[in-house]
Amino acid sequence: MTAKEKELVQRLIAFLDCPCQVFESMEDDDPIQEAYEDARRRGREQGFTPLLLGAEDMLLEDMLYNCGAENQSGADTGMEKIRQWRKELLEASSSGDFSEKHLEWLYKGLEGLKSDPHACQEAMDETAEGELVEGFSAYWDLSTMDTRPVILAEIPVELPWQVFAWLSIGGWNEMPGPEGLMAISKRWYEKYGAVPAAAIHDILEYSLDQPVSDRKEAGQLAMEQYLFCVDRVEQAAKGENLGTLADSLSKSNRWFFWWD
Repeated sequence: MTAKEKELVQRLIAFLDCPCQVFESMEDDDPIQEAYEDARRRGREQGFTPLLLGAEDMLLEDMLYNCGAENQSGADTGMEKIRQWRKELLEASSSGDFSEKHLEWLYKGLEGLKSDPHACQEAMDETAEGELVEGFSAYWDLSTMDTRPVILAEIPVELPWQVFAWLSIGGWNEMPGPEGLMAISKRWYEKYGAVPAAAIHDILEYSLDQPVSDRKEAGQLAMEQYLFCVDRVEQAAKGENLGTLADSLSKSNRWFFWWD
């Protein structure tokens, strides 16, 4: 790693304030994926949730901003503010109306999509062919075709959707903020066992033990994911639509989202 990358990695680790393992840039990410799967097994036993983060400046800037700590002058003062923000978000997330409050956009959007015959037909089109998503994309540097330096953080939460008290990204353009990301992740964890797994500031990926193999259910989920991240369909490969996304979900144990 360069001196600049080392400094960034150390600042990210300080912000995360939990056990972390660092991987330098590499051509083949097998060691990263193997370490993640091992951490998932250990996390179930030890009560933490592993999270892969690609080291980038904008990731740290976003996380500090959402915690209200971007202008803190002292490291101790900044961490005190960050820890308090995390505590308050975790407390809020335990309230009975948290999900309802932060998923109003989803319920309203689903009403519209389900009343649109074209959208329903597209989502349920079993002839559509989507991609098989197997690995993670967030930490790859497309300018070098190697991985960025990667941090594997052991986030101290047993409920995976609560990682957004540490991964405080979002809140810009159409990307939900940490509360919205936490609420939709809670929904998807409880319904499908999906866990937030890898991220940079504008990419978020989930891991599942098994794909959502029921095609009708995958079609319903595709509608939710389209509302969550329109760019997942409209800015993806040519020909991508609700049907191809649903087919991808029916056979993939990784979910990919990217906001332009």
